[in-house]
Amino acid sequence: MTGGFEYLDHTSDVLVRAYGTGLEEAFEQAARALMGILIQNLQSVSPALRKCFSVSGNSLEELLYKYLEEFLYIFDTERLVFSSFEIKIGNAEPGFKADVIAYGEKFNQLKHRPGIEVKAVTYHMMNISQHEDTIEMLFLLDI
Repeated sequence: MTGGFEYLDHTSDVLVRAYGTGLEEAFEQAARALMGILIQNLQSVSPALRKCFSVSGNSLEELLYKYLEEFLYIFDTERLVFSSFEIKIGNAEPGFKADVIAYGEKFNQLKHRPGIEVKAVTYHMMNISQHEDTIEMLFLLDI
């Protein structure tokens, strides 16, 4: 099974299910899902530049939260959008660390169709679970 994501029904926010065969792939899909909310035509984003960052968390849920929040912060402050990702997740005291390289470009209204404004990532309904051969993440975006 390969990774992917889907937007699930929710009354007022955006509920996302992202999944992959491993943790890194699931995290990549989570970022892709967030970007797909921010711009409607994610396929139009060229990998013209790269942005590197690291985040850490005491749990995988906290790591996911900080990871998605960092992408939201970069979009809000630098107006960068991304279409591909390289993620390395490892153990760090006392929890986990993600080293991220994201490829994308500056948001351009003539090229990228604006999507929905995301106010924040939330812990509400956040869940990371492992099934037979899949890591599944559920998270809620406050719009």
